[in-house]
Amino acid sequence: MKIHWGVGLAVVFVLFAIGILIMVRISMNREVDLVSDDYYLQELRHQDQIDSQKRSNSLSERPSIAVSAFSVSVKLPMTFSPANTSGTLTFYRPADLHKDFIVALKLDSTNTQFIPTTSLQKGLWRVKVRWKQDQQNYYHEEPIVIP
Repeated sequence: MKIHWGVGLAVVFVLFAIGILIMVRISMNREVDLVSDDYYLQELRHQDQIDSQKRSNSLSERPSIAVSAFSVSVKLPMTFSPANTSGTLTFYRPADLHKDFIVALKLDSTNTQFIPTTSLQKGLWRVKVRWKQDQQNYYHEEPIVIP
């Protein structure tokens, strides 16, 4: 039995159309999380963040973020007084918007704060440190991987 080339071409087009319809259905049912709910407002504040990041990068001692088996440690330079420093730590999970959380910055006498990793899912996180001292805003961001 021999198939005519026109029938073969029609079968190919029908299979292609069915494949496209399946892909449209899958993509319509897939949830897409935005980076944040108020990203338009954040875009307006972007220049302030750039200035804060430049200020942070110009410090003689840079902030550091380290991951150990039980905690994430965030250390600010010793030039900042823990009593006069306020800010936030934002843990951003690129893979899942619902896992993001914010912690108030509470430094100990060594300018370090420890966050337990027990509540953090394994994988990639972005830690965003925002702090303020003497009316100056600072910003530092670093990716970490929780093993």
